[in-house]
Amino acid sequence: IAVTSVEQFKWVAQPASTRPPDFAPGVPEASVKTPGVTMPEPVQHPDPRYTAETMRAKITGRIEMQVLVTAAGTVGSVRVIRSVDPLLGLDDEAVKTARRWTFKPATRDGVAVPIVATIEMIFSLR
Repeated sequence: IAVTSVEQFKWVAQPASTRPPDFAPGVPEASVKTPGVTMPEPVQHPDPRYTAETMRAKITGRIEMQVLVTAAGTVGSVRVIRSVDPLLGLDDEAVKTARRWTFKPATRDGVAVPIVATIEMIFSLR
């Protein structure tokens, strides 16, 4: 079985009502439409890996994660908001992979700032 992992990322402003109070407290809301804000750009985005169990079970799907991209361009907090497999480890692999991503940081008026974004990872088998 050949494994194909396709990562996609999209930047979505997260309204305060959708964020738990302990997820990225104090990080301002921003989006591509916020004046003076540039969104982070992925620099390194390693591929996620299937676990042996999820490969045998032929689990596929799209995992969405809410992530805090820090002003340094690293990923801080990660929260799964759309799960594919919480039992056999595919969600955990997606979270581990997201934590290894690095970014050119978001900026507001030329100054690097943290931002909350959504990353989608699509797992498929061929």
